[in-house]
Amino acid sequence: MTGVESTLFLKGFIQGENGHDRIRTMTRPWRLVWSVVRRGDPNKRLNSFLAEAVGVVRSRFNGPVTYASGSCEKVDWSPFDIVGVNLCRVKRLRESYSAELRSSSVAAPTKAHPTRAASAGRWSSAGADRRGSPGLSCGTSRCGPAS
Repeated sequence: MTGVESTLFLKGFIQGENGHDRIRTMTRPWRLVWSVVRRGDPNKRLNSFLAEAVGVVRSRFNGPVTYASGSCEKVDWSPFDIVGVNLCRVKRLRESYSAELRSSSVAAPTKAHPTRAASAGRWSSAGADRRGSPGLSCGTSRCGPAS
């Protein structure tokens, strides 16, 4: 695992001093626009970072390499062996979770890259699809508070 949702958990991709600040940036359109204007495209910087990180990981680890992408990250999967998507089992995806995982624009899976749900937290547990979610609801064009 090369990393997990780096745009949220690492400083420098989007505006915010810590993860909570960066989540606030992602859930408030005006803050997100301001962050992109000031810092540029976070996905471009993310993919540059990941390309370098994969090289370091491969120099120390001989197994398959993946990354656990957030649903708002547009990852270049070409350096990876497995596409990893943090697509949590939440109420809004109850009926479509499997289809979302297979066809997610986040993953952009290819025949050469199997796709795996990389989530391992509370919202990937049995019954999470009935309880709802405290997290983000991200689609191909927007991010906002989960409903």
